[in-house]
Amino acid sequence: MKNKMKKIPVLERLAREKQVLSEEEQRKFIGGGDGSQNNPYTQYEFNAMWSVGSWRGGYVGIYYYDSNGYVASSSGDYGSYGGSSGSYGSSGYYGSGSGNRDPEFSWENQFKWDNIKIGLLNKALSDYNINLYNFNIIGVSNGGSNAWIGEQWGQKVICLESSFFYMSNDTLKLRVLFEEYYHFTRDKSFNPTERTIQTTLPEPPTNIKSYILNDICGGDEYSYQYYMSAFNTLRDPQYYENEVNANRKVKELMYNDLSNKDRNEIDFKIWYYTAMQNNANNYY
Repeated sequence: MKNKMKKIPVLERLAREKQVLSEEEQRKFIGGGDGSQNNPYTQYEFNAMWSVGSWRGGYVGIYYYDSNGYVASSSGDYGSYGGSSGSYGSSGYYGSGSGNRDPEFSWENQFKWDNIKIGLLNKALSDYNINLYNFNIIGVSNGGSNAWIGEQWGQKVICLESSFFYMSNDTLKLRVLFEEYYHFTRDKSFNPTERTIQTTLPEPPTNIKSYILNDICGGDEYSYQYYMSAFNTLRDPQYYENEVNANRKVKELMYNDLSNKDRNEIDFKIWYYTAMQNNANNYY
């Protein structure tokens, strides 16, 4: 009895000094929920069920995820989670665009996205009036791009790779998301077949040449000459038109918010894809 009496003040002091999780918060970590609002699944339980295709809907913490992985919070805001298979796209110098590739779901990148998505989606809506909440955005394994459009169970998704999360600031991340948004909403279908056709690029404007020479070729004139004539494949002209249109919309939306280097990159991409579209119109 004396020992118990001595321990009580210690427990009281710990309770005052340390954070005490609510019952609802404890459920998120302990697990064993049934998906009801009063007994939700943990994030780990949701991830496990989703990854094997057994998710049928339910509460995860305070959020309700429907059978397609879309989530509506208690405040009525909509976001999304992701899956693990499909096909649609990749390409682009900045590491985004449309094309053909199967996304492979990445828990690590999904967790990274979950940690930053509310801030980015809120900024997209408040600063640029772009609502990304209803789009399915998922973390995927690396494949050489920052972001691209994929397809999951017949529905398009925006796929984010590890390099997206290493981008230095929110403005750059939003630039990538907005480019994918425009691909998602405005792209026209195209023939995915690539054809082996040797083409060259026309002489670029001074600012574009400077970007290619210095930023792409590291200031080496030989590398620049090789770059301008080293294109061995062509794609459907519509593919290039989609890229031009997406980058033009991003430029209209946020050009003044970007650094000079990033502005130059957008200008280069618009010039490059326009030149390749012209080549494709003639030779594809």
